[in-house]
Amino acid sequence: MSKRLELAKELLTEFGIIFVSIGEDEQANLKLLMDSIFGESNFVETFIWESIFRPSNLGKSVRRNSEYVLCYVRNRSENFTLAQKSQETQGEASLTQNNNSPRTLRFPADYVKVNLEDGTYKKGTYGDTEMLDDLVVKKGIAVKDFRINGKLKWKQEYLDSEIEKGVTLLIKTKSFIPYYRKDYQETVLRPTKIIPRDTVGDVLAANAELKRIFGESVFDYPKPTSLIKYLISICDLPESPIILDYFAGSGTTGDAVLQLNEEDEGKRQFILVTNNENEICEEVTYPRIKKIIQGYEDSFGAQ
Repeated sequence: MSKRLELAKELLTEFGIIFVSIGEDEQANLKLLMDSIFGESNFVETFIWESIFRPSNLGKSVRRNSEYVLCYVRNRSENFTLAQKSQETQGEASLTQNNNSPRTLRFPADYVKVNLEDGTYKKGTYGDTEMLDDLVVKKGIAVKDFRINGKLKWKQEYLDSEIEKGVTLLIKTKSFIPYYRKDYQETVLRPTKIIPRDTVGDVLAANAELKRIFGESVFDYPKPTSLIKYLISICDLPESPIILDYFAGSGTTGDAVLQLNEEDEGKRQFILVTNNENEICEEVTYPRIKKIIQGYEDSFGAQ
Protein backbone atom coordinates (compact mmCIF):
# COMPACT_ATOMS: atom_id res chain seq x y z
CA MET A 1 0.00 0.00 0.00
CA SER A 2 2.77 2.43 0.93
CA LYS A 3 4.69 1.97 -2.34
CA ARG A 4 1.55 2.30 -4.43
CA LEU A 5 0.55 5.52 -2.67
CA GLU A 6 4.04 6.97 -3.06
CA LEU A 7 3.89 6.24 -6.78
CA ALA A 8 0.36 7.64 -6.95
CA LYS A 9 1.64 10.93 -5.51
CA GLU A 10 4.28 11.14 -8.24
CA LEU A 11 1.65 10.53 -10.91
CA LEU A 12 -0.60 13.32 -9.67
CA THR A 13 -0.42 16.75 -11.25
CA GLU A 14 0.89 19.56 -9.04
CA PHE A 15 -2.58 20.23 -7.65
CA GLY A 16 -4.02 16.76 -8.23
CA ILE A 17 -6.54 15.23 -5.85
CA ILE A 18 -6.62 11.68 -4.49
CA PHE A 19 -9.50 9.82 -2.83
CA VAL A 20 -8.87 6.58 -0.93
CA SER A 21 -11.71 4.41 0.34
CA ILE A 22 -11.19 2.30 3.45
CA GLY A 23 -13.17 0.46 6.10
CA GLU A 24 -13.37 1.10 9.83
CA ASP A 25 -10.59 -1.31 10.80
CA GLU A 26 -7.82 0.36 8.81
CA GLN A 27 -9.02 3.95 8.63
CA ALA A 28 -6.72 5.22 11.41
CA ASN A 29 -3.66 3.49 9.96
CA LEU A 30 -4.41 4.81 6.48
CA LYS A 31 -4.70 8.36 7.81
CA LEU A 32 -1.24 8.14 9.38
CA LEU A 33 0.20 6.67 6.16
CA MET A 34 -1.38 9.36 4.00
CA ASP A 35 -0.13 12.08 6.34
CA SER A 36 3.41 10.75 6.06
CA ILE A 37 3.30 10.54 2.25
CA PHE A 38 1.23 13.59 1.30
CA GLY A 39 1.77 15.72 4.39
CA GLU A 40 -0.77 16.76 7.01
CA SER A 41 -1.14 20.18 5.38
CA ASN A 42 -2.48 18.52 2.22
CA PHE A 43 -5.25 16.67 4.03
CA VAL A 44 -8.71 17.81 2.93
CA GLU A 45 -11.30 15.63 4.66
CA THR A 46 -12.30 12.16 5.77
CA PHE A 47 -15.70 11.69 4.17
CA ILE A 48 -18.11 9.16 5.65
CA TRP A 49 -20.08 7.21 3.06
CA GLU A 50 -23.35 5.66 4.26
CA SER A 51 -22.62 2.39 2.49
CA ILE A 52 -25.15 -0.05 4.00
CA PHE A 53 -28.90 0.54 4.20
CA ARG A 54 -29.70 -2.24 6.66
CA PRO A 55 -26.55 -2.98 8.70
CA SER A 56 -26.15 -6.30 10.47
CA ASN A 57 -27.26 -6.54 14.09
CA LEU A 58 -24.90 -9.41 14.93
CA GLY A 59 -22.21 -7.25 16.49
CA LYS A 60 -22.13 -6.61 20.25
CA SER A 61 -21.45 -2.88 20.11
CA VAL A 62 -22.61 -0.91 17.07
CA ARG A 63 -24.12 -1.64 13.66
CA ARG A 64 -21.56 -0.49 11.14
CA ASN A 65 -23.10 1.09 8.10
CA SER A 66 -20.37 3.31 6.70
CA GLU A 67 -17.00 3.41 5.00
CA TYR A 68 -14.46 6.21 4.87
CA VAL A 69 -13.12 8.14 1.91
CA LEU A 70 -9.93 10.08 2.68
CA CYS A 71 -9.17 13.04 0.45
CA TYR A 72 -5.75 14.67 -0.05
CA VAL A 73 -4.18 16.98 -2.61
CA ARG A 74 -0.59 16.88 -3.75
CA ASN A 75 0.00 20.57 -3.09
CA ARG A 76 -2.85 22.37 -1.40
CA SER A 77 -3.04 26.01 -2.40
CA GLU A 78 -5.01 28.87 -0.83
CA ASN A 79 -7.42 28.69 -3.77
CA PHE A 80 -8.22 25.00 -3.35
CA THR A 81 -11.93 24.33 -3.10
CA LEU A 82 -14.53 21.61 -3.42
CA ALA A 83 -18.04 22.37 -4.64
CA GLN A 84 -20.99 19.99 -4.60
CA LYS A 85 -23.33 22.16 -6.68
CA SER A 86 -24.62 25.65 -7.28
CA GLN A 87 -28.14 26.79 -6.72
CA GLU A 88 -29.93 29.93 -7.76
CA THR A 89 -30.91 32.41 -5.08
CA GLN A 90 -34.54 31.80 -4.20
CA GLY A 91 -37.07 34.26 -2.78
CA GLU A 92 -36.68 37.84 -1.64
CA ALA A 93 -35.00 39.01 1.55
CA SER A 94 -35.94 42.11 3.54
CA LEU A 95 -33.58 45.04 3.26
CA THR A 96 -34.29 45.94 6.91
CA GLN A 97 -32.60 44.64 10.04
CA ASN A 98 -33.96 45.49 13.49
CA ASN A 99 -30.60 45.90 15.27
CA ASN A 100 -29.28 48.42 12.71
CA SER A 101 -29.23 52.16 13.24
CA PRO A 102 -31.59 54.15 10.98
CA ARG A 103 -30.16 55.30 7.66
CA THR A 104 -31.50 56.73 4.43
CA LEU A 105 -31.26 55.14 0.97
CA ARG A 106 -32.10 56.72 -2.36
CA PHE A 107 -33.62 54.40 -4.97
CA PRO A 108 -33.37 55.34 -8.66
CA ALA A 109 -36.32 55.85 -10.98
CA ASP A 110 -37.54 53.04 -13.24
CA TYR A 111 -35.75 50.30 -11.26
CA VAL A 112 -37.75 49.26 -8.19
CA LYS A 113 -40.69 46.90 -8.77
CA VAL A 114 -43.84 47.64 -6.75
CA ASN A 115 -46.62 45.11 -6.08
CA LEU A 116 -49.23 47.84 -5.57
CA GLU A 117 -51.81 49.48 -7.76
CA ASP A 118 -50.57 52.29 -10.00
CA GLY A 119 -50.80 55.71 -8.40
CA THR A 120 -49.04 58.08 -6.03
CA TYR A 121 -48.33 57.05 -2.44
CA LYS A 122 -47.68 60.04 -0.21
CA LYS A 123 -44.54 60.43 1.84
CA GLY A 124 -44.90 59.74 5.54
CA THR A 125 -44.22 57.20 8.28
CA TYR A 126 -45.50 53.66 7.78
CA GLY A 127 -44.62 51.52 10.79
CA ASP A 128 -40.82 51.44 11.06
CA THR A 129 -40.36 52.79 7.54
CA GLU A 130 -40.39 56.49 6.65
CA MET A 131 -41.01 57.49 3.04
CA LEU A 132 -39.16 60.78 2.52
CA ASP A 133 -40.60 61.27 -0.98
CA ASP A 134 -43.84 60.41 -2.74
CA LEU A 135 -43.76 56.99 -4.41
CA VAL A 136 -45.12 57.21 -7.96
CA VAL A 137 -46.02 53.83 -9.46
CA LYS A 138 -46.80 53.15 -13.12
CA LYS A 139 -47.14 49.66 -14.58
CA GLY A 140 -45.67 48.17 -11.40
CA ILE A 141 -42.49 50.30 -11.44
CA ALA A 142 -41.45 53.27 -9.30
CA VAL A 143 -40.96 55.87 -12.03
CA LYS A 144 -39.34 58.61 -9.90
CA ASP A 145 -36.40 58.62 -7.49
CA PHE A 146 -37.47 58.18 -3.88
CA ARG A 147 -35.84 57.91 -0.48
CA ILE A 148 -36.58 55.57 2.42
CA ASN A 149 -35.38 56.02 5.99
CA GLY A 150 -35.31 53.06 8.36
CA LYS A 151 -33.19 50.33 9.92
CA LEU A 152 -31.74 49.30 6.57
CA LYS A 153 -28.99 46.72 6.00
CA TRP A 154 -27.10 48.44 3.21
CA LYS A 155 -25.30 51.73 2.82
CA GLN A 156 -25.86 53.83 -0.29
CA GLU A 157 -22.54 52.80 -1.87
CA TYR A 158 -23.37 49.12 -1.52
CA LEU A 159 -26.89 49.61 -2.89
CA ASP A 160 -25.50 51.40 -5.93
CA SER A 161 -22.98 48.60 -6.57
CA GLU A 162 -25.71 45.95 -6.29
CA ILE A 163 -27.88 47.86 -8.75
CA GLU A 164 -24.98 47.84 -11.21
CA LYS A 165 -24.80 44.05 -10.84
CA GLY A 166 -28.52 43.70 -11.53
CA VAL A 167 -30.06 43.09 -8.11
CA THR A 168 -33.86 42.89 -8.05
CA LEU A 169 -35.50 45.46 -5.73
CA LEU A 170 -39.14 45.11 -4.73
CA ILE A 171 -41.77 46.79 -2.54
CA LYS A 172 -44.50 44.30 -1.74
CA THR A 173 -46.98 46.09 0.54
CA LYS A 174 -48.01 49.46 1.94
CA SER A 175 -45.50 48.99 4.73
CA PHE A 176 -43.05 50.12 2.01
CA ILE A 177 -40.32 47.79 3.29
CA PRO A 178 -37.89 47.18 0.41
CA TYR A 179 -36.90 43.62 -0.49
CA TYR A 180 -34.06 42.36 -2.66
CA ARG A 181 -33.16 39.25 -4.65
CA LYS A 182 -29.73 38.64 -6.18
CA ASP A 183 -30.81 36.93 -9.38
CA TYR A 184 -27.32 37.29 -10.85
CA GLN A 185 -25.73 35.29 -8.05
CA GLU A 186 -25.57 31.53 -7.51
CA THR A 187 -24.90 30.01 -4.11
CA VAL A 188 -22.13 27.41 -4.13
CA LEU A 189 -22.77 24.52 -1.77
CA ARG A 190 -19.76 22.72 -0.33
CA PRO A 191 -19.96 18.94 0.05
CA THR A 192 -20.87 17.66 3.48
CA LYS A 193 -18.63 15.36 5.50
CA ILE A 194 -21.30 12.65 5.45
CA ILE A 195 -22.09 11.29 1.98
CA PRO A 196 -25.65 9.94 2.38
CA ARG A 197 -26.88 6.89 0.49
CA ASP A 198 -29.85 8.79 -0.92
CA THR A 199 -27.31 10.98 -2.75
CA VAL A 200 -24.86 8.39 -4.07
CA GLY A 201 -26.40 4.97 -3.45
CA ASP A 202 -24.98 2.16 -1.34
CA VAL A 203 -23.61 -1.37 -1.65
CA LEU A 204 -27.04 -2.67 -2.66
CA ALA A 205 -27.15 -0.22 -5.55
CA ALA A 206 -23.67 -1.28 -6.61
CA ASN A 207 -24.63 -4.96 -6.51
CA ALA A 208 -27.66 -4.20 -8.66
CA GLU A 209 -25.38 -2.56 -11.25
CA LEU A 210 -23.10 -5.58 -11.36
CA LYS A 211 -26.00 -8.01 -11.64
CA ARG A 212 -27.31 -6.12 -14.66
CA ILE A 213 -23.96 -6.61 -16.37
CA PHE A 214 -22.81 -10.06 -15.21
CA GLY A 215 -26.02 -11.66 -14.02
CA GLU A 216 -24.56 -12.05 -10.55
CA SER A 217 -22.82 -10.10 -7.82
CA VAL A 218 -19.06 -10.60 -8.18
CA PHE A 219 -17.88 -8.58 -5.15
CA ASP A 220 -18.93 -8.48 -1.52
CA TYR A 221 -18.72 -4.71 -1.06
CA PRO A 222 -18.73 -2.99 -4.46
CA LYS A 223 -19.05 0.76 -4.90
CA PRO A 224 -21.79 2.25 -7.09
CA THR A 225 -20.82 4.36 -10.09
CA SER A 226 -22.87 7.17 -8.49
CA LEU A 227 -20.33 7.42 -5.64
CA ILE A 228 -17.41 7.76 -8.06
CA LYS A 229 -19.36 10.28 -10.15
CA TYR A 230 -20.04 12.30 -7.00
CA LEU A 231 -16.36 12.38 -5.96
CA ILE A 232 -15.29 13.45 -9.46
CA SER A 233 -17.99 16.10 -9.71
CA ILE A 234 -17.06 17.91 -6.48
CA CYS A 235 -13.52 18.52 -7.74
CA ASP A 236 -12.45 21.61 -9.66
CA LEU A 237 -10.77 19.81 -12.56
CA PRO A 238 -9.25 21.02 -15.84
CA GLU A 239 -11.23 20.67 -19.06
CA SER A 240 -9.80 17.26 -20.02
CA PRO A 241 -8.70 15.59 -16.75
CA ILE A 242 -7.30 12.10 -16.47
CA ILE A 243 -8.97 10.01 -13.75
CA LEU A 244 -6.69 7.23 -12.47
CA ASP A 245 -8.02 4.28 -10.47
CA TYR A 246 -5.26 2.31 -8.81
CA PHE A 247 -7.57 -0.50 -7.68
CA ALA A 248 -9.68 -1.10 -10.77
CA GLY A 249 -11.91 -3.84 -9.34
CA SER A 250 -14.83 -4.27 -11.72
CA GLY A 251 -14.07 -1.07 -13.64
CA THR A 252 -16.51 1.15 -11.74
CA THR A 253 -14.41 4.28 -12.28
CA GLY A 254 -14.26 3.78 -16.04
CA ASP A 255 -18.03 3.35 -16.14
CA ALA A 256 -18.55 6.45 -13.97
CA VAL A 257 -16.32 8.61 -16.17
CA LEU A 258 -18.14 7.55 -19.33
CA GLN A 259 -21.50 8.28 -17.70
CA LEU A 260 -20.37 11.77 -16.69
CA ASN A 261 -19.06 12.47 -20.20
CA GLU A 262 -22.39 11.41 -21.65
CA GLU A 263 -24.32 13.63 -19.23
CA ASP A 264 -22.38 16.86 -19.76
CA GLU A 265 -20.44 16.20 -22.98
CA GLY A 266 -17.22 16.24 -20.98
CA LYS A 267 -13.80 15.13 -22.18
CA ARG A 268 -12.62 13.22 -19.14
CA GLN A 269 -10.27 10.28 -19.67
CA PHE A 270 -9.57 7.36 -17.37
CA ILE A 271 -6.82 4.86 -16.61
CA LEU A 272 -7.55 1.67 -14.68
CA VAL A 273 -4.73 -0.15 -12.89
CA THR A 274 -4.62 -3.59 -11.29
CA ASN A 275 -1.94 -5.27 -9.22
CA ASN A 276 -1.36 -8.65 -10.87
CA GLU A 277 -4.98 -9.53 -10.21
CA ASN A 278 -5.15 -11.65 -13.34
CA GLU A 279 -8.27 -13.57 -12.41
CA ILE A 280 -10.17 -10.38 -11.61
CA CYS A 281 -9.00 -8.78 -14.85
CA GLU A 282 -10.04 -11.72 -17.01
CA GLU A 283 -13.36 -12.46 -15.32
CA VAL A 284 -14.59 -9.06 -14.17
CA THR A 285 -12.68 -5.91 -15.16
CA TYR A 286 -12.10 -6.55 -18.86
CA PRO A 287 -15.60 -7.88 -19.60
CA ARG A 288 -17.28 -4.98 -17.83
CA ILE A 289 -15.26 -2.31 -19.59
CA LYS A 290 -15.74 -4.07 -22.92
CA LYS A 291 -19.51 -4.13 -22.43
CA ILE A 292 -19.59 -0.53 -21.26
CA ILE A 293 -17.57 0.79 -24.20
CA GLN A 294 -19.53 -1.33 -26.66
CA GLY A 295 -22.74 0.15 -25.28
CA TYR A 296 -21.51 3.70 -25.82
CA GLU A 297 -20.27 2.87 -29.32
CA ASP A 298 -23.68 1.43 -30.19
CA SER A 299 -25.38 4.61 -28.94
CA PHE A 300 -23.05 7.28 -30.26
CA GLY A 301 -20.83 5.58 -32.84
CA ALA A 302 -17.22 4.48 -32.39
CA GLN A 303 -14.83 7.36 -31.79
